[in-house]
Amino acid sequence: MSSLRHSSAFRPVSVVSQALERGPVIAAGLRTGGGLAPCPAAPLLAGSLRRLGLTAGQGLLTYDDECGDHRCLGFTASWVDDRGRPAGLGAAADADHPATLAATAAVVREWSAALRPRRILLLDRPRPVDLLLVLDPAALAPYRDVPAHLVRAAGQVRADWLAEAGTVGLLLHRDTRRRLLTGVIAAIGGLGPTRVESLTANEQGRP
Repeated sequence: MSSLRHSSAFRPVSVVSQALERGPVIAAGLRTGGGLAPCPAAPLLAGSLRRLGLTAGQGLLTYDDECGDHRCLGFTASWVDDRGRPAGLGAAADADHPATLAATAAVVREWSAALRPRRILLLDRPRPVDLLLVLDPAALAPYRDVPAHLVRAAGQVRADWLAEAGTVGLLLHRDTRRRLLTGVIAAIGGLGPTRVESLTANEQGRP
């Protein structure tokens, strides 16, 4: 499993490809002096903001210490694995809308707290894991001693579910959509180095 080191920032940013007038903007990528860091966890942040009643767009964020004419504040975190590969997460909001700004900051901070290396197991039946995500249309049942949640979209996954989960099981059905599976894996992978293993009886569960 790769190591993880990360940093966080609360800084003025420019939103490169999305206007802020319609609400907060989630980083699809963070542009820094070292290049462009992808943000595959963006659907997770979007889901958190949606549960707060905020619809967010996506765009590229770049640090702008001069702040220009943007009046925009960004909240970002980034991590680098032991191979030097960067990734990040972040969002920005208009500084003239303090309630939206506060909600945006809270969402980035809650997901920053979930940054850690993880192991993802693809399952066709429940096994001992820290967290079991039951991917539609697999059936959600009371699994003894395993926290389990039904997931129909990556944005439904919550930060508090993942905060202490080093091993995450994805319970699959033969009709689970590949797009759902790959979307959940990619989003969780945006929170730190991730190793994916298939423990299914066949190869249909592999992304």
